[in-house]
Amino acid sequence: MKQLTVKTGIVAVLLSFALFCNAQLVVPFDLRNQYVVKSYQLSPGQFNDYEKVLGDILSKWDEIKNRKCSPSERKAAEQKLQSEFCAKVRAVFPYKQYVLWNRNHRGNLTVRFYKEDLGMDNERFSKFRDLTNDYSKQKRKISEMNLLETERSEQRTKALNQYSERLHEIFSKEIADYLVYENQILNKATVLSKNYTILSPNKAVRFAILKTTYEEDKSKLETQGLAPKQLRKEKKKLESKYEDSLHGLLTNEEYLACSKSRDKLTDKKFAEEYNLSDEQLSKYKQLRKDLAMKELVIKQNKKDKNNKGAKLKTARNEFEKEMEKLLGTGQYKRWKENESLKSKKKH
Repeated sequence: MKQLTVKTGIVAVLLSFALFCNAQLVVPFDLRNQYVVKSYQLSPGQFNDYEKVLGDILSKWDEIKNRKCSPSERKAAEQKLQSEFCAKVRAVFPYKQYVLWNRNHRGNLTVRFYKEDLGMDNERFSKFRDLTNDYSKQKRKISEMNLLETERSEQRTKALNQYSERLHEIFSKEIADYLVYENQILNKATVLSKNYTILSPNKAVRFAILKTTYEEDKSKLETQGLAPKQLRKEKKKLESKYEDSLHGLLTNEEYLACSKSRDKLTDKKFAEEYNLSDEQLSKYKQLRKDLAMKELVIKQNKKDKNNKGAKLKTARNEFEKEMEKLLGTGQYKRWKENESLKSKKKH
């Protein structure tokens, strides 16, 4: 897990999103019973009353996270739910227990999750909050740096590994591993929510889990030493399973919207990476389409198996010449550097 690939300002967004994942990211242990009874000095009867209240509140929270609404509407719903949570707990707890409970998280469902469900005391929660804040700043700094995309990816992986190592210094391996995985999912869910605005926060988290599982399974395939033909076959089967899972998760409208957006997002990313004009992007898309068609024809020609490799290389060289004509000197140099780094990674 270590190699995986609030000071309430910056981290508030991440931590508030964390609660959305509560129903999908399953905590692999149960610390709440022990934590709640000890921290709030509850009797068995009081504990049962609290569990009923909490269950009702989390059910209502689940309804909120399944809705697609504006940030202001969500904030209003959260505040209303937090007030209801406080009132219901006040009704079942004696004054002393309520003070202990309120002092711990004031009914904030996100903080409650980390403290009660993960068993964080105030000191460790403070360290976790500050560490996550620093990690968020570091990621933002990397995003703003003038790097090749492959170099930026390496910097992000390095930052995540450092974050993971520091979490393991604070928490048990079980909790630290969970927090690393949770952070990975939440980051992807945040990006998915921005890219596919049709998705509710809950759907974005589930989408992120499917995407992460698919990427991890794909990486495992590539380390199994399969023959090229068998590897392509297994990858295709895995991709088909992933798409079927997505279709099962999303409505037809959501799936179609997300599918249409993928090529647009790739083109947008490419245009931003190399600072392309609209005309250059249009010509690049046509060149890419032409290359894909040439490669398809060559691969489908079963009568000329011996010359496939040479013909594919020729088609690629012709594509590179056209790219050199299309791009400016600086753009082409950056593109070639990226292509070279990608090639080294594959081998």
